[in-house]
Amino acid sequence: MRGGAACPVAGGVALGLSEPGVGARALAPAQRVKRQGRREMRAQWAVVASLVASVAGAETLTVEDAVKRALELSPSLRALKERQEAAGDQSRSARGQMLPSVSVQDEYQHYKGPFRIAFGIPGAPAASPSFVAREHNTNAFVVAGRQPVLGLFRLAQDYRAADRLEHAAGAQVLAAERALTEQVQTGFLHLFEARASRQVAQTSQRQLEEQVVVAKARVAAGTLTSADVLRVEVAKANVEQQELQARVQESSARTLLLTLLDLPQDAAVEFAEPTSLEAAGAAPAPALAEASDRAFARRAELVQAAMQAESAEAQSRSRLLALLPEIDGEAAYVSVNGQVFAEKETYYIGVKASWPVWTWGAQYFAHRAAAHQATAARLLVDDSHRQVRVEVAGRVDQLEAATAAITVAKKALESAEEAFRVTTELVKAGAGTTTDLLDAQSALTQAKLNLVRSRYQQALARVQLERAMGG
Repeated sequence: MRGGAACPVAGGVALGLSEPGVGARALAPAQRVKRQGRREMRAQWAVVASLVASVAGAETLTVEDAVKRALELSPSLRALKERQEAAGDQSRSARGQMLPSVSVQDEYQHYKGPFRIAFGIPGAPAASPSFVAREHNTNAFVVAGRQPVLGLFRLAQDYRAADRLEHAAGAQVLAAERALTEQVQTGFLHLFEARASRQVAQTSQRQLEEQVVVAKARVAAGTLTSADVLRVEVAKANVEQQELQARVQESSARTLLLTLLDLPQDAAVEFAEPTSLEAAGAAPAPALAEASDRAFARRAELVQAAMQAESAEAQSRSRLLALLPEIDGEAAYVSVNGQVFAEKETYYIGVKASWPVWTWGAQYFAHRAAAHQATAARLLVDDSHRQVRVEVAGRVDQLEAATAAITVAKKALESAEEAFRVTTELVKAGAGTTTDLLDAQSALTQAKLNLVRSRYQQALARVQLERAMGG
C-alpha cells in the first residue's frame, strides 16, 4: 500500500488516509463545498433550537436546585415526615397519661313511676301512711379526678419508649433525605458522563464519515482497495454503537432525574453541569480512621438504630413494672337528685389499688417478649456499626482507586496519542497499513473515553463517600 491510512479520534484529532495531496485531488471541489454547507446548516439549526428553547421558557436546573425540589416533592419522604409527626403525637399521648385525669359523668333515668314505701299496720285501714323513696325521674352527676401514683414508674417508661421512637423517626427522615440527595447527585453525574461519552463518539463518527469518503476516492484513484474501505466502515459502525449506548445511558439518567423531580418526560428542562461535584471529587480522600469517626458521629441510620434500641429497652422495663399493683389517688364530687336515701351533694378523696394476681402469665410473657425485642435491637445497633465501617472502608478504597485511575488514564492517553502520531507518520511513509492506523485510532478513542469515565467515577465515588460519612 502506497498511501497512509487514518481514522478520527475523540477530541477533534483528524486522521489523514491519503498521501500528501492525494485526498485533495480525489475530492471534488463541489463535494467540499457541499460538506461545508451542511456544517453551516447544522450550526444554524443549533442556534434556532437554542432560541426556540429560550422563547419556550426552558428551565435550567442546577444540582442544588434539583436536590431541593426532590426533597420537597418526594412522596416517600413526605410519608416518612407524616410518620414522624405521628410518632411525636404518640409521645405526647404517653406523657399525658402521667398527668391527672378528670372525667365528668351525668346519668339521667326516667322510671314508670315514683317508688313509694308504705308503712302498713295489720288490721289497719287500707290507706296506710307512705313516702316517696325514689321520684319519677332521677339524675346523678359526678366529677371525678384520678392521679396515677405507683403506675407513674411504668408510664414514665412508656413515655421514654415513645419519645425514643419519635427521635428514631426523625433520624429515618434525615437518612431518607441524604439518600435522595445522593440519588439526584449521582443522576446528574451519570447524565453528564453519558453526554461526554456521546460527544466523544460523535466526534469520532463525523471524522470517520469523512475518512470513508476519502477512502472511496482513493479506491477510485487506485491507491487503496475495497478492503480498506470496509475496515474504515467497520470502525465507523463500532463508533456508532458506542454513541448509541451513550445515548441510551443519557436518556435513562434524564428519565430518572425527571421522575425524582416529579416532572413529565417531555418537560422543557435542561440540567446544568454539576461542576461543584466534579471539583469536590478531585479533593484527596480522607484517612480511613477519620472517615469512620465522621460516619459514627453523623450517620442518621446509627442514630435511628440506637433510638430504637433505647425504646425497646424502655418498653421492656414498662412491661416489668406492669407486674406491680396499680395504686391511684382519686377525688370526686357527686350530686344526686330524685332519690331520698342518697345524699344530695357530697365529695370524697381516696386511694384505689388493683392488682391482677392471676392472668395466666400474660403480663410476664409480655415482659419476656419485650426483653427479647430489646436484646435484638441492641444487636442490630452493633450490626449497623459493622456495616457502616465496611461501607466507609469500601467507599474510601473506591475514591482512591478512581483517583489512581485518572492518573493511569492520563498516561494511557499520552501513550495512545504518541502511538497514533508515530503510526500516522509510518503510514504516510508507506511503512504502515490501514489496519495499524485504525488500531491506533481505536486505542486513542478508548483512552479518551476511559479518561472521561474515570473523572466521573471519581466524582461519583466522592458523592458516595460523603453519603457513607453521613454528609
